[in-house]
Amino acid sequence: SLLGSILLTYASLAFYGYYSNAGRFYLFWILSSGYPLSLAIMVIVTRIAAHLWYPYEDEREIAHRLDLPLHIEFHINRFSSFAMMLLSQITLAVAVHPEQGFGDINSLYMAASVAFFLLIAVKLFLFDVDYYDVEDHAIRRSVESALAWLILFPLGVGCLALTGSGINLMLHSVAESITQPVDVPFAQWLTCNSLSAFLCIVSLQRLLHRVPYTRLLEETNHEAQARTLYTIHYVQIGCQLTAAMFFTALQSLEWSCLSVMLAIAVTLISLVIINLVDEIVLLNDVRMHPAAQIIHENNVKCMKEKKNQ
Repeated sequence: SLLGSILLTYASLAFYGYYSNAGRFYLFWILSSGYPLSLAIMVIVTRIAAHLWYPYEDEREIAHRLDLPLHIEFHINRFSSFAMMLLSQITLAVAVHPEQGFGDINSLYMAASVAFFLLIAVKLFLFDVDYYDVEDHAIRRSVESALAWLILFPLGVGCLALTGSGINLMLHSVAESITQPVDVPFAQWLTCNSLSAFLCIVSLQRLLHRVPYTRLLEETNHEAQARTLYTIHYVQIGCQLTAAMFFTALQSLEWSCLSVMLAIAVTLISLVIINLVDEIVLLNDVRMHPAAQIIHENNVKCMKEKKNQ
């Protein structure tokens, strides 16, 4: 049903964009709205049909009757694989051959080195600084949080792809490309704004999840430790939004492309370190170990139940 709603929505939008003069000019933006519109249409149609078929049932009973079980671990892994594929756009930006026609080979290697550390920082920021138990993920929390997360995800990884394109342009500018003249203000604008939007989207996605470990800490009467993690969590989100504002302002400072890339890499590495603070607190506070043990036991229990089914 999801695939069908997506295809029908895209087909109708493409039809409108092609046969309408105004729609033809905004065809890219019209088609970009197809994914979130298809999700919204699917949810609305499902809710209307549910109330027509089961007019006297409770909301929870209707959801239990109609909702299909969702293998959340599978979906999270598939989304992570998709993000890793788009992260390769930054990898391709670094993979520039020096014989392609550059006037300054030394600057090329310097810019490629900075871009490599930037790539590592983005990878660590995406995959290695946060852990979410399945029960705490936005997809599991509610229909609304799942819908919001599913809409935000492609926007976030799309910003990553644009960031890779911007880094490639700045690298060619630093190395004084002969075959590919670069509009330096546009290259900095694209990179900085894409990264800024990416950090804002990631911050919104973090707000949709439950704060890691806090649920089980509260269930085991460790409220003080849970409050500590809440505080760290919101400070980390504040740092991400501050970095997003810094990236937006960075393009107006009239720095060289190499300086902009270096500032971005240092900022992202700093965000990785800041986002590891909660993990350090978890490791150092022995009173938080029972929550980690409970998470492990719950995961083992769920795996056994799935095998028995």
